[in-house]
Amino acid sequence: MKTSIFITLIALTTLGFDAFAKEVKPLPQIEPPRELIETNSEFAEGTITRLSAQDIEVFLPWAQNAQKVLTKALSDIESMPVRMQVDHLNKVMKSVIRRSGSKSYQMFMRFALNRSMLLVQELTKEADMRDNGILENALDIQVKSIRLALSVAESDLSYQRRVAEGNDSVKLEYAKFGFMFGKTMLQAINSVLDASAQYRLLYKTLEIVNWDLSRDDGSLEYADLIIDTYNSLTTMDENPSQDDLASIYAIRRLNIHVKELNNLAPIEANNIERGSKEFKIGNEVVVLSIGSPEYATISEIRASTVVVKYKNSSSFSEVAKTSIAFLSGCEKNICTGDKVLNKDRDWVDALVVAIAQSGNFVIQFLTGVNAGRMGEGWSYKDLNRKTGCFENICVGDTVFNLRNQLRAKVVGLSYENKFTLECLKGSWRIGDWTRNNLTKDQ
Repeated sequence: MKTSIFITLIALTTLGFDAFAKEVKPLPQIEPPRELIETNSEFAEGTITRLSAQDIEVFLPWAQNAQKVLTKALSDIESMPVRMQVDHLNKVMKSVIRRSGSKSYQMFMRFALNRSMLLVQELTKEADMRDNGILENALDIQVKSIRLALSVAESDLSYQRRVAEGNDSVKLEYAKFGFMFGKTMLQAINSVLDASAQYRLLYKTLEIVNWDLSRDDGSLEYADLIIDTYNSLTTMDENPSQDDLASIYAIRRLNIHVKELNNLAPIEANNIERGSKEFKIGNEVVVLSIGSPEYATISEIRASTVVVKYKNSSSFSEVAKTSIAFLSGCEKNICTGDKVLNKDRDWVDALVVAIAQSGNFVIQFLTGVNAGRMGEGWSYKDLNRKTGCFENICVGDTVFNLRNQLRAKVVGLSYENKFTLECLKGSWRIGDWTRNNLTKDQ
């Protein structure tokens, strides 16, 4: 025992105590941007994260309608001049937020819209909106934020469904969303040529992202970035100088943290994150095997392989890392834990249990001849979501099929906005119906 302690002390001396202390570095108390918490602020973010059954009855239609309204808004502006585009998107985004009601649900889709409206307001204060270039900057922020909001809409819905089903272990991934929001907005802010405006937008965006990182369950993983950003923000004036040279110097200082943020989180904001690609000992995964995927636990990590212990047999084997699928994440608006319909199996119900690194899904069949079995290799094109809306028709609605002259219930929606129907007489299912073939049966 004495020898072991002695060797440990030598190792600490060799590495330096700083390396040891880094793991337990205390985080400062990060205060949220005041605009996001002040009671009377139009940008105040909600406090409700887990909804009651009654709340969910209100939230789900709002979220589904928001997707439809925002998608239509992006289409509507294509024929408008830039100023009208900015005004139209501003009205639509405010309307969507207002319709969330007095509850102010704290969901990432709402965050994306709310925060970008704050940034556009700050841009308006600091720069001349009569300048076409500044108008283009405002439009870029709006469009990017709407696309981000749409990209996280289904994960918001999935989160609430899991909580409603009693999964209390589900947690909001503030850091992941913060990185996505930051990278998306910083791309737009980089194009702002007005020095004071760019400084103000940089400051507010870093302040928002740092708030998200600090309240995440894994905040200690980002300790260096949080502390460095906090130290800079607290020693700098959040209001830009009237001197452009001073603003440019301040922008360079903040860009150090922008670079750190980009290096730490290489996330594409236009695509919802896939399952984590981190291989950690003890993590439960699915090992891909044609016809019979199996649950397993990672017991050892090697260069290009991992050793896993299978759940059912307790046996071990070495498999390629590319043969591992992860039990969390989303791909093309379909998340693990979601219930879907399988197109190639006559629209039977299935549960998404894992996502491979290729983006393909591992599913467990819930109905049909394969009920209870798992299958792998399914693309998002093979699966229809059991939530969502297109135009004024949502999953769960009763419709009349103009082509076949029959009434049916909408049970699924594909990635290309085609509907799967379940006939009211006979309960058989037919898929790939376009909006033109259907009318809502009130």
